[in-house]
Amino acid sequence: MLELSGVEVTYPGRDGPALRIPRLEVRRGEIVLVTGRTGSGKSTLLNLLNGIIPRVIEAEIKGEIRIEGKGIRPGDDPPIVIGTLFQDPDAQLINEYVEDEIGFGLENLGYPPEEVGIRVKEIAEVLKISHLLHRETRKLSLGEKQVVVLASILAMKPELLVLDEPTSNLDPWETKLILRYIRELGITTIVAEHKPVFRSIATRVINLVDGTPMEQEVRIEYPPRPASRVEDRIKLSAEILVRDGERVILNTKLKLGPGTTTLLGRNGSGKTTLLRGIAGLLPRNFNLEGRVQVNGVDVLRLPPSKRGRIIGYLPQDIQLIFSRSTVAKELESCLHGGDPEPLLRRFGLERFKDEDPFMLSTGQARRLAIACLMGRGVEIILLDEPTTGQDVESRIQIGEELRALERTILLTTHDPRFAEAFADEVLLLENGEVRKVGLGEIHDINSGASG
Repeated sequence: MLELSGVEVTYPGRDGPALRIPRLEVRRGEIVLVTGRTGSGKSTLLNLLNGIIPRVIEAEIKGEIRIEGKGIRPGDDPPIVIGTLFQDPDAQLINEYVEDEIGFGLENLGYPPEEVGIRVKEIAEVLKISHLLHRETRKLSLGEKQVVVLASILAMKPELLVLDEPTSNLDPWETKLILRYIRELGITTIVAEHKPVFRSIATRVINLVDGTPMEQEVRIEYPPRPASRVEDRIKLSAEILVRDGERVILNTKLKLGPGTTTLLGRNGSGKTTLLRGIAGLLPRNFNLEGRVQVNGVDVLRLPPSKRGRIIGYLPQDIQLIFSRSTVAKELESCLHGGDPEPLLRRFGLERFKDEDPFMLSTGQARRLAIACLMGRGVEIILLDEPTTGQDVESRIQIGEELRALERTILLTTHDPRFAEAFADEVLLLENGEVRKVGLGEIHDINSGASG
């Protein structure tokens, strides 16, 4: 179905190709898992197949690409319907309401309104999102947005699926559902993912190293769980009630000491809302009641400039925080003119120091954002999904860096294995309330994603 021969992709200003594929053949019905370190060329391969390169992203392309036996020149329309899911679902959302979003592609393909309505309801039922159909897309969690975008793609019944980390923002339960559905579809699928659970449905695994497929894949496992460092000393105490109109989103209490605390929970459970509430950064349509005390001071009563020196918040949409022309200058700004080299080395960003932060891969950009946050020296660090887009080795590096800090850290993650390996304490958010989770329940959550 798909053949690549002697393919090279080189971005402007780069010394060598970001992708080198001597030969690759994908047969109809295969599910090909593409693995590799962050920045190894996975997204470049997928964007080449779906035409984003060179139509949207400029690059020089060499070699031959054939789809269904037909040679495709760069920029040509493919002879089949290709459905693509990007890492960032916000980049694909267009419509105000979920129902319209799922049906938008079908309408553009000329399907009659009756069939559009039928397909929208069918795919919503399969992916368990019927309750979201009349919700505004802007009010969805990032994970819910990702499922909605996937639903809009699957509704068009593509012949080839190109998925760039389709479950990076999904909880273990949603991941299990998506895995089962992809396996049952029988559609030719090429998927880049860091979650090892995808091996259970893959017919083949391609490991990219510096843009080149390698025969041998090195499997990296999380280290054993260390001893907990939770202290009796309370650094942060919060009582938070959040409403969206009449709907209560959160009504919970939280106490954190020094060390790393991870927060698990279903998509849409309110994890991001909790972090933004603690940071005092909720949307204006949300009503926040309560207090957030750090060392006995209610930081919500402080002006943003002073609050920002105490609490540092890293959002899921990390590009919102970048404002400089290069990676090195971004770090210099966070360090107030200090030397960025130590942080560049610690986070494996030395060779990207002269790159535009907006040209980094998702995983590289997230490492830069975390490095900036560490450079600011705040007392409380709030990280919203810092493991998204990271390979296991990068996740281990981030976990070890966080544990080495003498800070109070609260982070959300959909990776229970990361929580087990690096958290001093694990919390679960459900039904608007936070509770502590033991090691056995972490295992249950993780096995639920693998089962």
